[in-house]
Amino acid sequence: MSTDKIISAAADIMLGKNKDGSLDSYVIGQDGVFYSRSQVKGGKWGTWAPGSDAGLFAPGSSVTSVLDGNGKLINFAVATNGHVYSREQQNPGGDWTSWSDQGSSQIFEPGSVVNPFADSTHRIDLYVIDAKGTLHTRSRTVGSTWSDWSADSDEGKFVPGCRVSSMETPTRVLNAAIGVDGCLYVRQRLDDGLGWGVWEARSDSRFPAGAAISMIADAPGTLWIQIVGKDGVMWFSSMDAQGEWSEWLATSDEKQFIPGSPVTLTSQGNRIYGTAVNAKGRVVAADGTNPETWTASSWKEVGNIVTAPGTMVSAASDLSGKLFMTVVDAAEKIRSLLGFDDSQWSKDDPSAPTMPRPSQEKRPGVTTWAW
Repeated sequence: MSTDKIISAAADIMLGKNKDGSLDSYVIGQDGVFYSRSQVKGGKWGTWAPGSDAGLFAPGSSVTSVLDGNGKLINFAVATNGHVYSREQQNPGGDWTSWSDQGSSQIFEPGSVVNPFADSTHRIDLYVIDAKGTLHTRSRTVGSTWSDWSADSDEGKFVPGCRVSSMETPTRVLNAAIGVDGCLYVRQRLDDGLGWGVWEARSDSRFPAGAAISMIADAPGTLWIQIVGKDGVMWFSSMDAQGEWSEWLATSDEKQFIPGSPVTLTSQGNRIYGTAVNAKGRVVAADGTNPETWTASSWKEVGNIVTAPGTMVSAASDLSGKLFMTVVDAAEKIRSLLGFDDSQWSKDDPSAPTMPRPSQEKRPGVTTWAW
């Protein structure tokens, strides 16, 4: 079995949720321009609009977002000069500032993911992995400026530019990432709220290096985590409120997914939804009160669109209370769906930007092979 063929699906479409519950969509197109659109009154979507100069970002770069303590969304991305750039709303749900360089001497690979996280105290942390595989962190509290970047892992521990997941439960704040050895590493914020504990392995080397991680927590403090392994299995584990981890359980068949494929976990009421693209390039979803009970048959095809295996499906509940999903299809067109009605996948939006084509360039953690 060969695992040396690395795919890069078309650009990920990322979602941000405003203070009032409405959604924004963000993407960087083939021209290196940042584009966005927003939900308007009644839950309908406006048109896509450019929001940066051409070439500021590498085509298909990831754009991330976080809600600050004042209820304003902030976007982040690494530009072609290797600097972290940001823009933010001038008031909750309002107009945006222009993109600006955060002004640090720290350089990252263009297109690296800036992983933001806001905790219940409204402190915002940024996590980015540099070209040498070292995790760097900087923070900002309400009313303060950004701290300097600090190195928070050994050199070479992680895949450059890959995603870092974060989650807060009632008893702890955690970071999680897949190391270059294919193990899941987790660390916890110290009780003083300032420093971090050591990175601890919570799996064997069953995952592709840099694979995407999805986590979600319930009110009592149980954390659920799903990651697609080297075998194409959607693996599940959980941590209870006391910090005890469960064994890893298979929630799909082997080769049902491309190794390292991203999965998105979201919640509505007491139900958890998982969305992903399977090895056939079909958007699939599973739902229930506990992902631990999911099996291969839980992953149902949603609609009839086809995309590149390994493409991210972004999902979030919108103003209507339904699950909104968006993805780039095999024709590099942005498609979206509200709920699970097969007839509701959107048609080609003439205002949408041209998307990067899938290529054989490196995409951290997502691999494919000849079956």
